[in-house]
Amino acid sequence: MFRNIDTLTNSATTFTGSNNVFFVVNNTGSTFTYTAPNATSETAANDTWDLWVGSNEVFNDQAAATATVAPTDFKLLWQALGTATIQFDNFTVIAIPEPSTWVTGALALGALGFTQRRRLCNTLKH
Repeated sequence: MFRNIDTLTNSATTFTGSNNVFFVVNNTGSTFTYTAPNATSETAANDTWDLWVGSNEVFNDQAAATATVAPTDFKLLWQALGTATIQFDNFTVIAIPEPSTWVTGALALGALGFTQRRRLCNTLKH
């Protein structure tokens, strides 16, 4: 079971065994579209988070920043054979550029290299 500690809401399902957890936090200033673990296209509104366990969406569009919760503080708590906690605090997330950004950058560098080569050839001819 997962719990939103800000709203004190529990997930509807109690999970057992080994599960993959997929966590999306959006602080981009606009709606963010991502491919979910169940291979569907999902969105997260600005300043919200989604949590998936396996292919099940457990929480959708939960507030990522409130008066009591900052998006840089994240905590997981579980209870099984006792109590254990994993906590992440004061972390920074750096955006990974989309592949189209890399392609655009590579094309720009290629064009710049081509232009410089042409200038060099023209300078050598004169």
